[in-house]
This record gives sequence, structure tokens and C-alpha cells, in this order.
Amino acid sequence: METWLKSKADQLAQAAQDHVSAVQQSASKLAVAFDPVGAPPDDVKDVEFRDGPLGFTLEGSLVVSVQPSSQAERLGVEIGDRLVKIDGYEVPRYETDFEEQRARKVISKWLKEMPRPAILTFELQQDLGEEVAKETPQPRSEEAPKAGAVQVLQAELQRTQEERKKLAAELKDSQEACGQLSAQVESLKKESVPNLRRLSEMEEQLQTLRTQNKELVSAVNATSTSRADEELLKLRQALAATQEASQAAVQAAQTKTEAAEDKYSEQQQEVQALMLQVADLTEQAENRRLQIEPMEKESAPSVPELQGQAWSGQSVFFCFQAAHEAELDLFREEQAMRKEQHQQELQELQRRLGDQQIKADRELQDVQLQLQKCPKRLCRKPKQRAEDFALCRLQPGPPQVNAEAAAVEATAARPGPRVGRRAPQLMDASRNALLLVARTIAALREAAADATSDVHLDLVSMLVPWAILGPAQRDAQVQERWNNARGLDFANGTAKHEYILIGLGSGSTSLREAWQRSQLDAGVKLKPFAPSLEPALLAERDGEEDADPSPVGDSLQVLELRKRINLLETRLVGVGTRELWELEQFLLRQHSQDVGTGSVRPSWELRLAALAGPHVAAVAVALHRWSLSGLRGFTERLLKSEAWLWVFYAHLLVLYTISASCSVQTTADAGRGAVETLNAQLAAMAGSSTPAATHLRGS
Repeated sequence: METWLKSKADQLAQAAQDHVSAVQQSASKLAVAFDPVGAPPDDVKDVEFRDGPLGFTLEGSLVVSVQPSSQAERLGVEIGDRLVKIDGYEVPRYETDFEEQRARKVISKWLKEMPRPAILTFELQQDLGEEVAKETPQPRSEEAPKAGAVQVLQAELQRTQEERKKLAAELKDSQEACGQLSAQVESLKKESVPNLRRLSEMEEQLQTLRTQNKELVSAVNATSTSRADEELLKLRQALAATQEASQAAVQAAQTKTEAAEDKYSEQQQEVQALMLQVADLTEQAENRRLQIEPMEKESAPSVPELQGQAWSGQSVFFCFQAAHEAELDLFREEQAMRKEQHQQELQELQRRLGDQQIKADRELQDVQLQLQKCPKRLCRKPKQRAEDFALCRLQPGPPQVNAEAAAVEATAARPGPRVGRRAPQLMDASRNALLLVARTIAALREAAADATSDVHLDLVSMLVPWAILGPAQRDAQVQERWNNARGLDFANGTAKHEYILIGLGSGSTSLREAWQRSQLDAGVKLKPFAPSLEPALLAERDGEEDADPSPVGDSLQVLELRKRINLLETRLVGVGTRELWELEQFLLRQHSQDVGTGSVRPSWELRLAALAGPHVAAVAVALHRWSLSGLRGFTERLLKSEAWLWVFYAHLLVLYTISASCSVQTTADAGRGAVETLNAQLAAMAGSSTPAATHLRGS
């Protein structure tokens, strides 16, 4: 585009120059033709120009164009007038092209620098034909050819003037187009200047990089092997120093680790001491509560007396009564809530006990089926049958079943002949023994059901008031229950107090030891719920060494049955132990609820009261409870509302995003610093190697 504009401007300038040269040639011809005729010396005009544009265009000293509505047109300057003087100074004349160019420069300079107002003197153009006709009205015969030539020249002059006007108009149009084209060219040049600058800068950078590359290549080529060895030695020394530093750092880390372990052990000891202090403080608080409870009970009967004296008009008492009633309402509501929780726990326990009862029934059915599958059991020795029947005495059953068992035991205790010698009596005894076994199984089932129901009733009676009683009152109730459990006479004719100790291991240790000591002093025989059968099994094995080999299978079946019965008893014991464990878990949950609601006072209150006083401690505890309740309530509301949860997780996401961006930016800055350091080292190496290379070249 720029090339085309330049070519177009050159063409227009060339055409204008051709027209101007043609006009100049015609003007020179006219000047030569009019020299004989001459011009009057007074044919000039002085024009005074004010500030502003002149309004005419010169070609040398000749006016070739006058702008419409301009200052020159108003003053009467016309095309064809010649500029003679500028503010009194004559315009230089010219004959050659060089003089013409010099005259043009002088004229343009004078026109720019002349002070305003200035007077310009123009030589006016005249109609030469009319003047010649006036001066020579009657030409002579010898001057007739000259007159014809003058007329021809006048016609040529008019035609030339018309052509000059046309050429001036075309020149004006071409100048305007050239101005527009030059403006476009200038704008394009201005737009292309930044690109040219960038191109030049890139070329300079490329040249700089080439020179640097050449310098680096020359520096590398100039580096000798000795310098490489020195650098290798330096690197080895740096590596050794790094290894020593790493070893020192490892040793320091080991010492820090040992110190941290020692500190951790000390902290563990401090934590244990604090736990002991907390336990002591808990015991002291419990003792204080036990001391306060009797005082509250003693002060309770005074309320009706105060109510009787309320008719005297003491408003303070009414206020106290209202506060007391409010506390009672709160206490009743709390008791109702705890009762509902206890009922839910009891329903859960009943469901679990029902499941355990169903399992026990299934196990008893399996035992009964196994007993029916072993009819050879009656072929054993009477002594062994008596030992088997003696196992039934561990469980309380109906009097009839126990009497029959005692009769069978007495019969088995008498010596008699072997089984093969008394077949009819053995058949009758076997029939009776089968009936006795069936009744024994039924008695065992009833005993298991009674034991399960007793355990359930004991747990129900213990769960209801357990959460609102202190440790001393709980131990007193347990002692009362065990005292009421005395006197259970089994149907085996003995007068001893034999009963089952259920879940005593989960109770108070001091209470259990005191109770066992009192029972041993009273001569009561203690039996666990599931007695171990290992001594009986060993005795049975020792007794059967001299027996016949025929009842070996029966003894194994009896052992399996005994193991089955022991398993059932162990499961019944597990039911009671599990229920007591659930009771402990319930108490722990209740304690945690008390801690969560803020009813438990903080552990640091006593220490703060000892250091700063009771008033400061009370204020600190109040502020602590207020802030803790506010934070807990805010957290509960936050967890209940989905919108707050979304806001919470969104703000977490924003925080993690900001931290990740900061980490990435820090990593990028660190990497950039490492690259800059490496570039600086390379530049220093190149700078140090350049003098060495120069020295080598000079040498």
C-alpha cells in the first residue's frame, strides 16, 4: 500500500512538473516576443497583507493559483501576476535551473519570515493586443507583418493563459491529492514505526545473542584441562562439606528427637499426676455433694412452715417460693426426660433379653434331642448315674422332680450287682430314668426362664433410680437386694443358703469384698452361676479306668451334654454381665450429657479461685459457660441448616484455593530466583573466561 501511494504521488508530481515546465517555456517565449514592445514602468501594484494565510501559490516568482475567498483574492491578486518585491526587497532573478531553485528557496524564506503587515509588489499582466492597437492605430505598411505576428502571439498568449489556468486547477487538485496521500503515508509511517523499532530491537538482540554465543564458544574452547581439574576439585570439596553438614544435621535431629522423647515422657508423667489430681478433686466434690444432700433433706420440712408464715406479707418469701417452684419444674422436666430415656433403654433390654430367651430355648431343644439320641446312657454304673443326676441340684426345680432325683441318688449309692445280672430291674430303672431325664430337662428350662426373669427384674429395678442416686446409696441398695436374696432353699433337703452370684464383678469392689466376708463368717456356701466341671471330669476319668469298655461312648455323650449345659449357663451369666455393662455405658452417656449442657463445673475453677479469688473465678466461669453455650448453639444450628453447611464448605474451598495459589506463586518465585542465580553464575564464568581467552590470543 505504501509503495503504491509513493508511486502515485511520484506520477502526479511528474505530471505537474511537466505542465509547469511547459508553462514556463510558453512564458519565456512570450517574454522574448514582448521585449521589443516593452512594458510601462508603472504597471505594478503594491498589496498589503495582514496576519493569516496569503492565499496564493507561486511557481518561482509567478502566481499560478489564487485560493477563493482568501486574502489575496480580496486584494486583487490574479493568476499570472509576477512577484517583484517583498516588503521593499527585490526578488532575485534567475536564468538557469540552479538559480531558479535558489530563488524559490529565498522567496519562500522571505515570505515566511516577513513581519506583518507586509507589502508585496506584483507586476500585473496586461492585454498586450489592445495596448498595441491603441498605440499604433494606423500601422505602416512595413510594420504590417509585425502586427500580424503580434496578433498571433496574443492569441497564443491567451491560449497559453487558459492552459495555465487549467494546469493551475489540475495542479491544485493534484496538490490536494498529494497532500492526502502524504498524510496517509505519514500515518502509515507512524503506524509502522513501532513495528520497525521492534524489528530493529529484535535484530539487535539477535546480534547480541550471536556475539554472546561466539564469546561463550571461544571461552569454552580457551578453557584448559587444568581449570577443569580445579573446578572438579572444588566440586568435590563442596560435596564433602555438604556431606559433613548433612551428618551434623542428622546428629542435631537425633538430639532433638531424644529431647522430644524425654519431654514427651515428662509430659506423660505430668498428665498422670493431673489425672490423679482430677480423681482426687472428683472424690472431694462427691463427698461435698453427699454432705450437702442431708442438709437439703433437713431443710425440706421447713418449706411448709415458711408457707404458714407467708400470710404475714413478706414479699421476699413469695419470691423465694416462685424461684423454688421454677427449680422444681425444671427438675420435674429433667426427671421426665430421664424417665423417657430409661424407658427406651428398658425396651431395648427387654428386646435383647427376649432374643437371649429364644436362643436359650433353642439350645435346650437341641439338648433334649441329643438326650433322646443316646438311650445307652442308662447302661452306665449307678455311681456315674448318681453323679449325673447330682448336677440337677445346681438349679432350683419343682419338689417332685427333686424328690425323684434324691431317690435315684439313694438307690445308686447302695452297692448292687452288675447290669447284666439284673436285666428286669434294669429295664424298669431305665424307664424311670428316662422319665426323670425328661422332667429334669423341663425343670432346667423353667429354671433358666426364672433366672432370666429374675435378672431382668433386678436390672429393671436398678435402672430406674440408678442415675439419680449417689455411689453410697447405690451400694446400699445392692446390699439390701443381696440380703433379701438369702434363704433360697433348694429342694435337695439341705438347709444351706446356696444362690447364684450374678454380675457381682461389675459392682463396687469394697462392697463385694465386704459381702463375701460377711457370708463366709455366717457359714454360707457361695456358688457361682456356672461352676467349673474340670475337677468332676477328671474324677470321672479316674473312676472309669477300672470300668468296662462298653460305656465309653456314653461317657463321651454325657461330657458333651455337660459342656452344653455349661455353655447355656455361661450364656445366661453373659446376659447379666452385658446388661450391667450397658448400664455403665448409660451412666457414662448421662455424665457426658451433663458435661455438654454445662451443669458440670470446669476443672480449673478451684485453681483460679485460689489464685485470683472466688469472685474472679465466678465471673470467669460465667463467661466460659456463656461463650461455650453460644459456640455450641451456633454449631448445632450450622449442622441443622443445609444453607449454612454449603456456606461453611464453600468458604473452606475458597481458603484452600487461596492457600494453594499462594503456595504455587511462592514456588514459582523460588524457581525464578534459582534460574536468575544460574544465569548470573554463567555470566560471571563467561566474564572471567573472556580475559583469559584474550590473553591466550595475545600470547
